Amino acid sequence: MQSGLYRFCDVSKWQSDMDWTRASRVLDFAYAKASQGTYTDAQWLNNYNEVKHINNTRADKFLLGMYHYYDFAVSYSSQSDWFRNMIDSYPTGLLPAIDLETQRIAPTMAHVLNFIADIADHIGALPIIYTGPSFIMQYLAPYHELSRYPLWIAQYATDRRWPLAAPRIPLPWFPLDFWAWQFSADGNGQGKFYGAQSTAIDLNVAWSIPRLP
Repeated sequence: MQSGLYRFCDVSKWQSDMDWTRASRVLDFAYAKASQGTYTDAQWLNNYNEVKHINNTRADKFLLGMYHYYDFAVSYSSQSDWFRNMIDSYPTGLLPAIDLETQRIAPTMAHVLNFIADIADHIGALPIIYTGPSFIMQYLAPYHELSRYPLWIAQYATDRRWPLAAPRIPLPWFPLDFWAWQFSADGNGQGKFYGAQSTAIDLNVAWSIPRLP
């Protein structure tokens, strides 16, 4: 991975049509929701094509990665087939990310681990895991093998305009062993500045640009 300190946003249909020309001027790269369960996010194709269009006139390409929201109510094998097809159909140059969040039903961790392994085998690298401290403590802590995966941690301060001093990283990850930190989300009022139609936007910092090997 290319190292440094990098700024990026992550978006989905809730940001509506993004001004990617604007975003590419103030951010280093971005991620967009590609899929959830076995459907494609309503804005994915538009986001992907818009970034591809602006890159036609840029020597330094702006990279847009993809993430999959893992749905605990949908079979892992169906989701694996779906997301692997998305990865093949829409090459991004960045490691794909897997979004693990608390839902109305608990995860079957054997299925979650199988899904993660399927994606790792498919890309020949370790995908990024996006989650928060409470989800890690409740579900992921026993699985030490996950500490090898790049961690994209979500944790916010009470005032969502300003980050905490540092995010909380529970085991099995080392306390400062995170790839990226989502430090601001709903309520930050900064969406327009970063090219979103929505008032708020998810903002992140990363230690590297997670290029596919």
